[in-house]
Amino acid sequence: MSTILPEAHWLMSAGAADVEPARLRELAAPGLHWGRLLALAEYERAFPFVTDRLRESGIDLPPEVARQVRSRAAVAEFSIGRLHGVLEQVVARLEGAGIDVLLLKGAALSRTRYAQRRLRAMGDLDLLIRAAQLVAARDLLLADGWRCPDDPQLDELYRDHHHLPPMHDPRGAGATLELHGDLFFRGNPFGFGAASVWRNAIRVPVGRATAWVPSANHLLLHACIHFSWGHSMREGSWTAFRDVSVLATAADLDWDGFVDEAIEAKATTACYWTLRLASRLMHAPVPDGVLERLSPARPQAVLERLTTHFAARLLGAAVPPVRLERAIWDFAMEPGRCGHGEVRPWDRNDDFEPTSPAAPTEETVADRTLRQFSAIRQSTRCLSELAFAPRLEL
Repeated sequence: MSTILPEAHWLMSAGAADVEPARLRELAAPGLHWGRLLALAEYERAFPFVTDRLRESGIDLPPEVARQVRSRAAVAEFSIGRLHGVLEQVVARLEGAGIDVLLLKGAALSRTRYAQRRLRAMGDLDLLIRAAQLVAARDLLLADGWRCPDDPQLDELYRDHHHLPPMHDPRGAGATLELHGDLFFRGNPFGFGAASVWRNAIRVPVGRATAWVPSANHLLLHACIHFSWGHSMREGSWTAFRDVSVLATAADLDWDGFVDEAIEAKATTACYWTLRLASRLMHAPVPDGVLERLSPARPQAVLERLTTHFAARLLGAAVPPVRLERAIWDFAMEPGRCGHGEVRPWDRNDDFEPTSPAAPTEETVADRTLRQFSAIRQSTRCLSELAFAPRLEL
């Protein structure tokens, strides 16, 4: 039987808003590997939050572990504060040049949705710029000293990507900035992008300047698609589920409107899996009626088995072979029913380069039906074989 990592279970449990301190103490009983927990918290950029949870739960840490927790939390909070300082400077500079800026992902969420900015980490700064102003924004920041690798092939590499090549802070602050023209790479299957976000954006102060942020519905829609489609439900789960938990309680979130927009955007299954996993693993308060309207056209027993597979995968269970993992993802996401055509998130690799397509071949309707049936049969067989640690209730 494959097993989940108890450290991953503790970290996911700690993210739940309703978790009891006694439950965290129970999960931290002898046998928890503190070094592995610290490594996972580092990977998820969760140290400020983890530090709070450890303190609130009254867990007695070994002295060296306690020292590392304090040290890493201090470094993380300093880094977050520095990124926000850089963000305020960039927004002011662009606004002064008449360029509209819309904050995406962590930049938007940490400044408008989290009670404390330090609790929503950012790896970089993601800013959406109107298409007509994108090059001007880049040139202005380059003139200010921001750096982009001098590589003739880089522009071609990012030609169909949704943001320009990453730019780096010239002052040594370690900041990375991505100027987005859209939300997903060109040719993505969704009816949701920059135009949708700009249409319902909200203006907010950013230091002494102002910028825009997506509406609560669009922040949630973007988070769902980014995790379940952009990351293929493989990584970024802790932050994604925390974002879902925070947005699910927002006073301005319209659940009925959200589902309607997800349907229009061809993102029902993308939203379903993010919300269902966030609800299961982090107790995000997602209404049952929302999940029912978004649900794939599969029997409940199959949906439960798929949920078990994805949950175990996120909590450290053994990873199936790539082809099988993709077949399961495809079976769960129902791209055919959602109208996604042949587009898949792995059409571009981790460097955002288009993957090499197979040589074109003549394919009859019968061949195509047989191929699709074989993929479904393979993924269904895998589901019956996947082992899962039985105690996953948070």
